[in-house]
Amino acid sequence: MGISFYDQELLEKIAAETGFSKEFIEEAAEYSTAKNSLLFNLVMNRTLHGRTEPSPADTIYFAQAKIIKNLAERESCVIVGRCGDYILRDNNDCLHICRISNKNTGETD
Repeated sequence: MGISFYDQELLEKIAAETGFSKEFIEEAAEYSTAKNSLLFNLVMNRTLHGRTEPSPADTIYFAQAKIIKNLAERESCVIVGRCGDYILRDNNDCLHICRISNKNTGETD
């Protein structure tokens, strides 16, 4: 079909943009879920550390948003995760698909 597919490649691009390791980016995403958001925000919140620069979580999000928007402008592509549906929510020419599977078996619902 000639349509690019971005999953792990996005992590590599975000790592290159931010200077964070792929592992750190994956961990930050894992701990930024609603279930752990209070703990995540306490650890990552820049005001608790007295910093004025963006937190690592902000830096990661801004970089992935920039990369995803640039990819979507440049080509037809499939973006897996990384808040792609939210980042591209105002693009009228996007098709958003949510596929959910059982975490233990991998079977789709």
